[in-house]
Amino acid sequence: FYFIKLGKVTSLDVPIKEQRIQLLAIGAIYHSLGFILLNYFGAPTIVKGVMFCYALNTVIVWAITRYWKISVHMIGLGGPIVALWLAGFHYPKIMGITIILVSISRIVLKAHTPTQVLAGTLLAMILTYIELTYLFL
Repeated sequence: FYFIKLGKVTSLDVPIKEQRIQLLAIGAIYHSLGFILLNYFGAPTIVKGVMFCYALNTVIVWAITRYWKISVHMIGLGGPIVALWLAGFHYPKIMGITIILVSISRIVLKAHTPTQVLAGTLLAMILTYIELTYLFL
């Protein structure tokens, strides 16, 4: 709402690529600051790891968005699902249904194509798994 009020974003959907890129850059900065603060205050490893994943994955999505539209919603959902799984919360039915419902909603709303949704989901899950298992767990 703040960026709409400033005129930097035309709507909550952020349909213009340049506006999405700017918001992703700001998001990456905030996630990086969050990781630094969590590290400073001694947060649990999995919490620091998730914030690190958000920061790095946002930078990667920022780079991809410069050339192609990928589903940021699915990136934002896929990563935490993997983090929860690695932390011992195994609820495959609930997790699977959530991914399917959000995926379908993005396609039905014509915000993304099935390829963009699938790419966002797989990218988030693969990156988060690699980042968490090799750097934090």
